[in-house]
Amino acid sequence: MEQAQTILIVEDDPHLRRMLCKHLEQQRFAVHSVDNGEAALGWLDGNPAPALVCLDLALPTMSGFRVCESMRTKQKTRAVPVLVITARTSVQDHTFALEMGADAFLEKPFKLKELDAQIRRLLEPVV
Repeated sequence: MEQAQTILIVEDDPHLRRMLCKHLEQQRFAVHSVDNGEAALGWLDGNPAPALVCLDLALPTMSGFRVCESMRTKQKTRAVPVLVITARTSVQDHTFALEMGADAFLEKPFKLKELDAQIRRLLEPVV
C-alpha cells in the first residue's frame, strides 16, 4: 500500500486551518498543521520533508515570506513546493513571495476546486 503524501499547513486562522486539514485528509493526504512561522520551521526541522507546504503570508512570530526564504536555504526543504494561501493580493506581495521561493498562489477566499487544482499541479511528477 502506497504511503500518503504529507502536506504541512501553516495557517493562523483556526477555522480555515481545520477546514483545510479536513478537506486534504479526505483527499487521502497525511496532513500536519501549525499556526505560526516558527512552529512551521520547527516541524520542518524535526520531520521528513513534506510533499507540499500550504503557507499563509501573514503569520504570528514570523511571516510566511521568511518561512519560505528559510526553507529555500536548507537542503532538506529546498525543493519542497510552496503554495501560498493568502489574503494579501498586491503585486508587490506576490513578487516578493516568488522571490523568496513560493511556487504558486491561491488568494483568499478560494474555492476548494482551485486548491485541488493547484495541489495536483504542484505534486504531479515532472515528465
